[in-house]
Amino acid sequence: MNNIKPISIFLLLLVFIFFIQVIFTIALVIFGGAFFSTPEHKPMKADLIVILGGGTGDRVKKGADLYTKGFASTVLTTGFPEMNENVLPTYSKWRLQYLIEQGVPKRSILLDSSAKNTYEEAVIINQLMINNKWQSVLIVSDPPHLRRLSIIFSFIFGDKSDLSFFLISSSPDWWSAQYWWKNTISAQFVLLEVFKLTYFYFNKL
Repeated sequence: MNNIKPISIFLLLLVFIFFIQVIFTIALVIFGGAFFSTPEHKPMKADLIVILGGGTGDRVKKGADLYTKGFASTVLTTGFPEMNENVLPTYSKWRLQYLIEQGVPKRSILLDSSAKNTYEEAVIINQLMINNKWQSVLIVSDPPHLRRLSIIFSFIFGDKSDLSFFLISSSPDWWSAQYWWKNTISAQFVLLEVFKLTYFYFNKL
């Protein structure tokens, strides 16, 4: 009488998996936007401003604003593809030109063309700070990127008390922490962050 047919166990497992997926989806819709867009820090005086590659242009605008307000004297832009020093791709040229037009001297702009992902960006920034004896950095990215940035940079910086990072969010008009799923850009961003954060957790932590 205590025997349970294998098919029944399989069905129970399917129901359980379906139930977990429903709960996860509901939680993601309700809390996902707020979860992925934190922690966010207030800008403060630092040695370096980093504008991470990607996004729709809001990052470079925020980075330029931080520079003109005097939060740091050096700006690093990442995400530049491999390039000839005399030839910049259109998107990269736009970012560089925008910074210069906003008052950032060319001598104050550093370009990185080696990092292929956020983890590599964090490694390069960490080493750059050590080499230059810098202690603090403002990292600019879009809102739903902040959670993963916090985890990755905490992992790379480790317990080095002399190095600190502060996450600064851009202000894109497509983002709403509460209604992220209503906008195509923000929905794609959040869903990608789920997969990227899961990948980092299982491959790096």
